[in-house]
Amino acid sequence: MRVSGRYGWGDRHQVHLLYAPLTITGSGSFAVRVLFQGAAFAPNALTTASYRFDSYRIGYRYKVLDQAGWQLWGGVTLKVRDAKIALAQSTVTANRANIGPVPLLSLYTQRGLGPRWRAILDVEGLAAPQGRAVDAAIKIRLSYRIESASARVTVCSKAAPITRKCISSRGFTMDWRLSIFSFRWANNCL
Repeated sequence: MRVSGRYGWGDRHQVHLLYAPLTITGSGSFAVRVLFQGAAFAPNALTTASYRFDSYRIGYRYKVLDQAGWQLWGGVTLKVRDAKIALAQSTVTANRANIGPVPLLSLYTQRGLGPRWRAILDVEGLAAPQGRAVDAAIKIRLSYRIESASARVTVCSKAAPITRKCISSRGFTMDWRLSIFSFRWANNCL
């Protein structure tokens, strides 16, 4: 599961957010004695393992190019990873947890394929001596647009136990867009 959102202002600025939790669990046994985080895990004993790697991101992108159906955005992203590896046997448990920030470079390009279709390449990543983080996706987007929807909000206050008096009324218009992504490729592949 991935939850993301973005907010743009002007024609060239955009902030994007992402939450991507990942948890994998399993069980089995070791063929030999294993040392993990100072704990000794016996061979041939049922062992459960869990791996959690939750990712939170906030980034800024600037539109560099917008012509002939192409858009190119570049920027920076701050990724915060929340990771934990845990092993457990009947009498012994051990885990290693790590939370830390990871700066990334961001590249986003899209090409219009028609009035509602777009091909997208979305890459965030950076390599350093401590390791690397890469998230790349090739997407096909089909957009449906509801031109506008309107609603009216009325704020009332209780003037007396029986009567209500409205003190203000405001209206607003919303623009809704639904996008469908057909596939994702190479998430944290390197």
